Amino acid sequence: MPRLYLVRHGQSEYNVSRRFAGAGSDVALTAAGVRQAELLRDRLASEKIDAVYSSTMKRALSTAGVVSEKHGVEIVSCPELGEINYGAVEGKTFDEVSFEYPLLAKQIYGADPKIRFPGGESFEEFTRRICRFLDRITKYDDAQTVLVVAHGGSIRTL
Repeated sequence: MPRLYLVRHGQSEYNVSRRFAGAGSDVALTAAGVRQAELLRDRLASEKIDAVYSSTMKRALSTAGVVSEKHGVEIVSCPELGEINYGAVEGKTFDEVSFEYPLLAKQIYGADPKIRFPGGESFEEFTRRICRFLDRITKYDDAQTVLVVAHGGSIRTL
């Protein structure tokens, strides 16, 4: 198993406004998010990085691009690393979800593994998708380092 760096993308506008930013919200990094990526790039500059994998969403790809720019490694875009599809909840705040979908809000708050977002993914579907990514890194050995840039939910699931 290779050494893994699991990196959550830098701050996005939806992070600032505390909105659900899943597969349906391809939002960009804020200036602060770019700066976070630059700080991580500087921190990892002397590390050996053999491969870089990223979610296909621009907030993750931008972070991966900045962090890996000194390593000369091609970024491999992986749709399976995308955040969960929140469906009808996409772009809403938790307060809005609580008002419109009180039962769903209770499930979210309780981290119910049986959760299914209306018009989106279930947590089970999301987990299966994320786990498919693991097949990509089995070809690396203990002496190699893989950088994975994704989203909070994706990283927690990995």
